[in-house]
Amino acid sequence: HVEVKGLKLHVAEIGTGEKTVLFLHGFPEIWYTWRYQMIAVANAGYRAIAFDSRGYGLSDHPAEPE
Repeated sequence: HVEVKGLKLHVAEIGTGEKTVLFLHGFPEIWYTWRYQMIAVANAGYRAIAFDSRGYGLSDHPAEPE
């Protein structure tokens, strides 16, 4: 988890390469949507990162959604 502006966001990470690929999801998905792509990217020598946007998956929900 990482904290951003008081919200705790869940982050999934695999790989150790010097270059990073960041995976972003849309409604109503979570980081898990990218699991197969993340493994393939890591096997290709990159670092793969995906996070649950605020209010989704294991990330905190904002106290005041508006």
